[in-house]
Amino acid sequence: MKYEYKVLKKDTEQTEIEISVPFIEFDKFKEDAFKELAEPIVIPGFRPGKGPRESIEKKLGEKLINRSIEKLFPVPAMEILTKEDLKPISRVKYELSKFDLKEGIAYKIIFTEYPIVTLGDLSKLNVKKEIEKSKTEDIDMVIKNIVRSSLKPEVLKKYEIKQKVQSTKSKKSDSEQEEKGKNDSKSKNETPKAEAIEFDLSDELIKELGYKKEKTVVEMRKQVEERLAGIKEKQAEDKYIEELITKAVEAAKVDLPKSLIQNEARLYEEDFNSRLKELNLDADTFLKTQGSSIEDKKKEWTKQAEGKIKTELVLYQIATDHKLDVEEEEIETEINAITDEKVRSSYQRGDAKNYIRSVLIKRKAVEKLKEIVDGKKSVTKNVEKKVATKK
Repeated sequence: MKYEYKVLKKDTEQTEIEISVPFIEFDKFKEDAFKELAEPIVIPGFRPGKGPRESIEKKLGEKLINRSIEKLFPVPAMEILTKEDLKPISRVKYELSKFDLKEGIAYKIIFTEYPIVTLGDLSKLNVKKEIEKSKTEDIDMVIKNIVRSSLKPEVLKKYEIKQKVQSTKSKKSDSEQEEKGKNDSKSKNETPKAEAIEFDLSDELIKELGYKKEKTVVEMRKQVEERLAGIKEKQAEDKYIEELITKAVEAAKVDLPKSLIQNEARLYEEDFNSRLKELNLDADTFLKTQGSSIEDKKKEWTKQAEGKIKTELVLYQIATDHKLDVEEEEIETEINAITDEKVRSSYQRGDAKNYIRSVLIKRKAVEKLKEIVDGKKSVTKNVEKKVATKK
């Protein structure tokens, strides 16, 4: 395909390229568009799509021209992007500037290029995973909550701690004692709620739970301690990963385009307004009750947007530098794991699959980051497959 192009602008924020195409090239795309659009067109006396071409074109009007242009625009554009090694991070916008039978077609492509991301020395990131050990009082608190939720108040009442006799100094006034007596007489036949019953842990109480393995306080404490250890391990791991990513982003140099941040912040604002509309709330009134303003929220959204974009770019750069990829089989495994059939089928579309691919790429990048910081080497799925093939 014949065309000429000229780079009009190229900076961090925006790249503009002007493309000129001889009109003769347009005819090829017009032919494809005509075949696509003519099929349902009915001309009296003819079968659908089989009427005289001139009549069909007249009926299609500008629709045929517009569809032809839509087909033409991306072809030179994609070739130029490949030739110039340009990687748009934003949607490529097309602007028609000339459409002339003699002079041909001229249009611009406008986009924001993928920013340069320079990673820091990831092996020097200083992040430690600290797992908090459960205290005895925390373990006992969990056990007591289990007891309260499992046993009926009538059963739990048998193990209630008897109130100690108050000293003379701490005795209540006569009026308070009288009021308490009235309340006691009203509720003496009522069983208090489990939350209000104070009790000490004992082997006899634990047996009331009816567990097969845990029949003593010691056994129950061991079981709960193990469960809490798993929870605290997960919490420590999540915090460790979060700090790792934060440190990696801080160590990286990212020349982030303002337009990217603005577009992402705008999405936050649209989501905020949409949720308020569902609740039938006015934004200014709601924010006043929160001690905030729309200007404060916009600053907050801008900061969130910048952090989110930087994080994603750093993770993608780790994936690129270490040649991490996602196979179609992995995407299908993720989709098949979705239990809801309707949701699962919706993820079979190309855009939904690309979303899953991006999630998996970021997940692999995080694992690679951990591997680098921990100074360990793990066998990747691709390596395992190659080994299996050799065998």
